[in-house]
Amino acid sequence: MNIKQIGAIGGAIALILCWPFVVGHMAQLSIERSIAQLINENTRAEVIKYDRGYLSSKVKIRLSVIKKDLKDEFIAGGFPTEFTFDTLLKHGFVSIQGTSKIEELPELLMLKTDTYLSGNTDFDLMVNEWKSSELNDKASFTIASSELKGRVNIDGGIKYKLRIPYLNIESLSDQSASFSDIDFEGNGKKLNSVWIGDHILKTGKINFSRDSDSAHFKWNDSRYEFSSKLDDENSRVITRHVVELNNIETEEGRVEHILFDFELGDMDSTAFDQLINFYRDGEQSKTASAVEKIKPYIEQLFSRGFYMSLNSLVVDISDNSKVNASIKLSIPEGTDGVSDNPTVFIPKLTGTASSQLTQGFSKQFPLIQQGVNQAKQNGLVSEVDDSYIIDAEINNGNLDFSTGQKLPLMSLLIPLITQ
Repeated sequence: MNIKQIGAIGGAIALILCWPFVVGHMAQLSIERSIAQLINENTRAEVIKYDRGYLSSKVKIRLSVIKKDLKDEFIAGGFPTEFTFDTLLKHGFVSIQGTSKIEELPELLMLKTDTYLSGNTDFDLMVNEWKSSELNDKASFTIASSELKGRVNIDGGIKYKLRIPYLNIESLSDQSASFSDIDFEGNGKKLNSVWIGDHILKTGKINFSRDSDSAHFKWNDSRYEFSSKLDDENSRVITRHVVELNNIETEEGRVEHILFDFELGDMDSTAFDQLINFYRDGEQSKTASAVEKIKPYIEQLFSRGFYMSLNSLVVDISDNSKVNASIKLSIPEGTDGVSDNPTVFIPKLTGTASSQLTQGFSKQFPLIQQGVNQAKQNGLVSEVDDSYIIDAEINNGNLDFSTGQKLPLMSLLIPLITQ
């Protein structure tokens, strides 16, 4: 064996021996980077202790709620506003494995992480059953043992799945709510203020009740889906919301099925991001100067054009009592001056509208029946078998009905705009 071979072997052995130190150093840099991302107007995070060893490290991290409104909500709810996380890290050859607990509530939860040298992290948060005797003397709750697991990518993307078998909330004012089989999963990332990806929330049984007057409201098998995506140039965004409820029961009656499917599409991504920020900041930001600053983005949104689509609205009470409606409105590019004159876009709208409701449905709701009767007198509604049909196209500021009648769109939209 020559000197070069001995040196190569020695170098390899040295690298192997030093590698846990390298991984430990990388773990510390990763944690410090993650801590920096947790610092914002709502929370402050800091490493208060870091004992780095050869094969493992012990870390103590303090997370504090600092925004006054949020802090007051935690205090009012009986929750602490400061948490200390004790973490044990193990330095592997290809990843860093971590186990964390809350120092103030060591039996409540355990977080396991596996951070790879690429920067991606798998996580598994297990929460034990938690019973609260009271929340600010107003309510108590019980949440079953639950689990949140997924992956956070180095580019900010996240994939997660949350499972909560049941959640019960009881108010001292005789009101209660219970939720079972809660599944919440998503996949995507946040770009500026807009989430790009998917969220899906499913629940089993949900029940709201009030003992004093036997009032109740419950349903089974609900679903909420949110999705958003960008076009190839990342200049336009499409968002979609779907809500579905089944077997709804109240003291006033029963509804078999409700479906609401709404979409906003082809919106200028920059303008949409700014408008999301404006409305997310709350009422305290709605000053005259703030409104003036947001006006150019309203102009930009309309100038580039977009569409609104109620893909489907379904209410199914029984076999002979149903309604199904849809409407799509498109605002073309070059629609300017909206912030000064909100009605300027109305003559430019194009789209379609349709609705089909059974006679059994309209008879259950006197106001709807009154509207149907008026529409029939004006020749806007046609009858097919036991259903009322409304079909119309939107062009040149008019609703052109399949019956041949026309109705100025302005007469319908002005009351909504001026309310």
